[in-house]
Amino acid sequence: MLNSQIIYKEEKEIYLKFYIAPEILEYRAKIKIKNKGKKPVTVELTFTGIEPLAAPMPPEHHIIKSESISALFPKIVRWAKRYGYVIV
Repeated sequence: MLNSQIIYKEEKEIYLKFYIAPEILEYRAKIKIKNKGKKPVTVELTFTGIEPLAAPMPPEHHIIKSESISALFPKIVRWAKRYGYVIV
């Protein structure tokens, strides 16, 4: 049995804004797509900015797995909304 191979890899910056206070957080997102598996699309979020003063701090490191790239974005939005942030 062969292991799954990474067929696509990309790094992007994601900015989150707190809905009440003017706090903006910066996360580095590493997106990986594998050629097989139950959830082959993975994004690894790593906090790279300045910690917020008035807003709650989401985890500094978080991994989200998904079945497809189109199902990944709503999961990221839901994760940010859980802490009171929206994607900018």
